[in-house]
Amino acid sequence: MPARTGDRCADPDPSNGLSLYLDMAADAPAVELIDGATVNTDTGSIVSNGHAITLPSFVVAQQAPAPEIRVFVTKRLVLRNTVVSGARALAFIADDAIQVLGELNAVFGGVGATEDIVRCTAGDGTSGGIIGQGIGAGGAGYATRGGAGGGASGTIGSAGAAIDTDLQPLVGGCRGARAVGQGAGPIEGGTGGGAIQLFSRTSISIAVVDTSVGKISVGGGGGSTNDDTENAHYGGGGGGSGGGVLLEAPEVVLAGAGAIIAANGGGGGSGGCSIGGFNGTASTIPAKGGAGCSGGHYAAGGDGGTSRVIPGNGTPSGPDYGAGGGGGGGAGNLVVRNASGQFAPQDGAALSAVVKVLPLRRRARR
Repeated sequence: MPARTGDRCADPDPSNGLSLYLDMAADAPAVELIDGATVNTDTGSIVSNGHAITLPSFVVAQQAPAPEIRVFVTKRLVLRNTVVSGARALAFIADDAIQVLGELNAVFGGVGATEDIVRCTAGDGTSGGIIGQGIGAGGAGYATRGGAGGGASGTIGSAGAAIDTDLQPLVGGCRGARAVGQGAGPIEGGTGGGAIQLFSRTSISIAVVDTSVGKISVGGGGGSTNDDTENAHYGGGGGGSGGGVLLEAPEVVLAGAGAIIAANGGGGGSGGCSIGGFNGTASTIPAKGGAGCSGGHYAAGGDGGTSRVIPGNGTPSGPDYGAGGGGGGGAGNLVVRNASGQFAPQDGAALSAVVKVLPLRRRARR
């Protein structure tokens, strides 16, 4: 008899059309990466302890403009402090357990982040010229909206809107808007956080074991700024939004003091003070916006958002000249698909991403 939808005897089925790669996982190598490992989603290279690690890997197209996915196939996976780079989103498909016992870091600058102008709606800021007032750019939205840019005379760089998603397709955060106009600009917004999909037939744990602390971080980048040496009075760039994490397994556990999944937005850049916004980190603390200067004529950027803190708006410029700060980036998404339909941090672990819990996808056992 064919397996019914939701039948616990049926085989778990990965999202984003990756079933084919699950069929390969039982015969793939088991891998444990040590601290300092790197993964490049463009080349498919994995380096751990100075040595190349060979895993079957594939590039999977998604419907444009969503990014391609670099899919790695493994029997069993242990991740310690690992930095991910490259433009493609990242997926690991495992036959057995996945353990995250260090920081898996796919923050701002690629790994499935997007600049799709339809999806990413934050409004640009401007230069005010020599005698004008620059307008700060809007922060990017994702799971939550971004912060608005600091304006002048009632005008603002509009905030990026929130986007409802189940991470199908697998897409990271949005870039913050930029400030455009006269002089040497534009002043760029921060890039969005990355996109990660982890799938296991059995279990995924982000946990504390001895001195190892599991973390996943897909924070957005801080908005840029300039030093106003040309008196162009550019507003600050908007903060990038946090990215997306998709965890799929019958059992998904986040446990232990210090363990965290974070998709925080980046802070907005200051208006002309050479102080950019800070990047989102593996923390529950919002990323700070760039500080203002010159008595407030060149204004501060808004703080980035978290799952519990709305991103800050950029501060308006001074009354007669200067530049407004960029808005903070919004928080990103965590989607959990498991057998129980319930998920919460345990034993002092923390979350700083907007969480959606859905049923585990299943298919007939092959």
